[in-house]
Amino acid sequence: MVTTKDVLIADKPADSFALPEAVIGKIVRTKVTSGMYISTSTFSAAASLVDIGQLLDPGLGAVSVQVDQVSGVGTLVKPGDRVDVVLSMNDAAKNPVVVEKGSTQEGQPPVTVRNFVTVNPLLNSTTVKVLVQNVQVVGTILPPPPAQQGTVPAATGTTQEAATTLNGQSQIVILALSAQQAELVRFTQLDGNLSLVLRSPKDKDAPAVKTTGITLRQLVDSYGVVPPKIVLTQQP
Repeated sequence: MVTTKDVLIADKPADSFALPEAVIGKIVRTKVTSGMYISTSTFSAAASLVDIGQLLDPGLGAVSVQVDQVSGVGTLVKPGDRVDVVLSMNDAAKNPVVVEKGSTQEGQPPVTVRNFVTVNPLLNSTTVKVLVQNVQVVGTILPPPPAQQGTVPAATGTTQEAATTLNGQSQIVILALSAQQAELVRFTQLDGNLSLVLRSPKDKDAPAVKTTGITLRQLVDSYGVVPPKIVLTQQP
């Protein structure tokens, strides 16, 4: 996909490459068109922040997500990479395990109403699922340096922002998403925890993989994980 052009040594740009082997296999971090001059900035993450809108294919929009070193593969994710978005939820208050009990007749005239009851608040409600697959990163932004001692840090607005402060350096990752994918990612940000999975550059055209999602029941039934049991003791 690349070719060369002979120029005078005096006209050779300082940021150019002399051999095709020097660029083949590298991930471009900005949009590259036919006949475009390949320079060192083509592979620089900073180059993609000039005009992110130009990097988006039709029908896609830029959505920013904040991750830390654990949920965002360190700070290794760069523009041009492809990632999966994983949702994890473990808030029993928001996601109780419920069953349906008998319906009742309420109101005048009577209307059948379905009723649900929480099973046991001690039951494990953790669930993990890959929601969005093989999307392109169009930009990354590292946070500003920490405030100097004696200054008051700005208040954070979300739980995820607070988590990044505790888990280490945070990073803003900008993803190219369809409208449906944007809805899924936004839900992940508001009502769960978001993690990114860095994919191989060879997966650009790979089809989506159907996953089961993971709950404690599946770990026990399908993977042989020993289920937890309550330990009882007798008082003397």
